[in-house]
Amino acid sequence: MRVDLLTIAPPTLAAVPETNDIPAPPPRWVWPARGTITSTFGRRWGGFHNGLDIANAAWTPIYAARAGTITEAGWCRGYGYCVKIAHDSGLATVYGHLIDQPIVARGDAVAAGELIAYMGSTYDRAGGGYSTGVHLHFTVTLNGSAVDPLRFLP
Repeated sequence: MRVDLLTIAPPTLAAVPETNDIPAPPPRWVWPARGTITSTFGRRWGGFHNGLDIANAAWTPIYAARAGTITEAGWCRGYGYCVKIAHDSGLATVYGHLIDQPIVARGDAVAAGELIAYMGSTYDRAGGGYSTGVHLHFTVTLNGSAVDPLRFLP
């Protein structure tokens, strides 16, 4: 390639307007709720805990941790009220033990940080679920297998 094609003449460069109103890129991951981590991913009570528990008061807002599409919203086996979101690159997130029916519906597109539900303590004993208090159970899966959410959260 010719070098003279790679340079811009100073008068031409000076005529290009400058801008500072470029929008910030959207966040990739955000924390799904504020609160205290009460249980981490891994071995727990002689079993395996496939997510992260974040405790706070009832009705604490829960947000989509990453942009995606709602695949399930309502009563979920084991979790009580829950939301499940499919993301790109084989990732999915689960938000369990919500206080009530979520405010999103299956098929909705959500942005990272968008309100999706509120924290509670519902669970489905018949489906193998249990909850000892108000918290969000947050699971991240990669190609269907649970992975430590702390690997992704900022």
